[in-house]
Amino acid sequence: RQQTDGETTTDKTAAGVRDEYKLGARAFVFGDLRYLRDPFKGVRYVVSPVAGLGYKLVDRPRATLSVDGGVGAQFEGLEGLEGTTSGAVQAGQALSAKLSASTTLTQPATALWKMDDFGDALYRVEAALMVSLSKRLELKVADYFDYKTRPPDAGLKKNDNSVVAAIVFKIG
Repeated sequence: RQQTDGETTTDKTAAGVRDEYKLGARAFVFGDLRYLRDPFKGVRYVVSPVAGLGYKLVDRPRATLSVDGGVGAQFEGLEGLEGTTSGAVQAGQALSAKLSASTTLTQPATALWKMDDFGDALYRVEAALMVSLSKRLELKVADYFDYKTRPPDAGLKKNDNSVVAAIVFKIG
């Protein structure tokens, strides 16, 4: 959330939780839960619990690249419309490259389609640079690009870009 000269210029919330379990050297199953709220785009909420399978195409100490796909549900509330519930299909990829002992570059991307209308989708691409400040603290600078194929109002832009700098505390 950001204000400029007393006027709100950014008001967006995005959160996600993901857990993965190895099935072998490269294959894994995952559970994923994501939340998005963006009043400027007319999105009151999008909640998507998904479970699926993935595979690490590259799995090296300094770099990983994985792809995954899953199914689940999408609960969506858009301004001026009643909330909807749909089955959902998700596809994703994640790249992580260790540039040095203290610096990592990540680039995940996800696509979420409604099962009852594959033309209604939500895409998210991220790129982040993380620098370790200590054993548990990191400085993270990230660019987030969201694209909603069908915003609730035809006058709204379909895409949104955010640049965020944050201090990250690692647990465990």
